[in-house]
Amino acid sequence: MLGKPDCHLCHEMTAVVAPVLAELGLSLVERDVRDDPEWWRLYRLEIPILLLNGVELARHRITAAELRLRLAQHPTR
Repeated sequence: MLGKPDCHLCHEMTAVVAPVLAELGLSLVERDVRDDPEWWRLYRLEIPILLLNGVELARHRITAAELRLRLAQHPTR
């Protein structure tokens, strides 16, 4: 997930995503959008961004049900 420490939406997305991933034996890796110039250019006004293998799964908000559906539909999952 791309975000930054002081982002309220990022904290909300983490609270939804982390438990779902844990149920599936996966873990959430959080990255600061400011750490990469390309991420900053693309996403600075769009965080949080949830990615799986470079494919965007969600932007801003997602529910647990939506996440489960998108993970099930993801080709590399």
